[in-house]
Amino acid sequence: MDTLTAIILAAGRSRRLGCDKALLPLAGRRLVELVLGAFECPGVARRVVVANEENAAELSSLLAGRAQVVVNRLPGAEMLDSLLVGLGAAGDGAVLVHPVDHFAVQRAVVEMLLAAWQQAPNDIHQPEVSGHGAHPVLLPAAVAAELRCWRGQGGLRAFLRERAGRVARHAWADPRLGWDVDDEEGYHRAVGSLGC
Repeated sequence: MDTLTAIILAAGRSRRLGCDKALLPLAGRRLVELVLGAFECPGVARRVVVANEENAAELSSLLAGRAQVVVNRLPGAEMLDSLLVGLGAAGDGAVLVHPVDHFAVQRAVVEMLLAAWQQAPNDIHQPEVSGHGAHPVLLPAAVAAELRCWRGQGGLRAFLRERAGRVARHAWADPRLGWDVDDEEGYHRAVGSLGC
């Protein structure tokens, strides 16, 4: 079985929210720490956090010893650009891809995907909430290699849509897995849902 690296995408500019999402306080920690904790489990060999130039130093200090922080230096970069930076740092193995603003990821979700990958190592594995794909997404090594060379439009969602027959979706009951922190309303919903 390939080694597996978790890639946490935290390089977004948070224009709608007005502050860095990765560094938001949530449940007594920073959002990036909360998310990263779900990936600190057996089966995940490494964790890579993709930062931007503004938050890289703080994230490196905050996550020292827990994750490698790499920087997407492209101004105005899209999420796919950050993912490609993360893939470069991850090497040739399988990856779990997760945006930092999807706060409700739990270790149990990661463990479910790892177990499914053990059973079907060539499939792409993705949780599903209320009929919709959610994060994290597990890409086997061969699929991650395809993504490195892909030149399509529409980011990871379009890449996965082109490979729909290879995506195994796994039902997850907690609807929060599909929620994100894109704006102030989303942040307040996250705070309320975690009882903060």
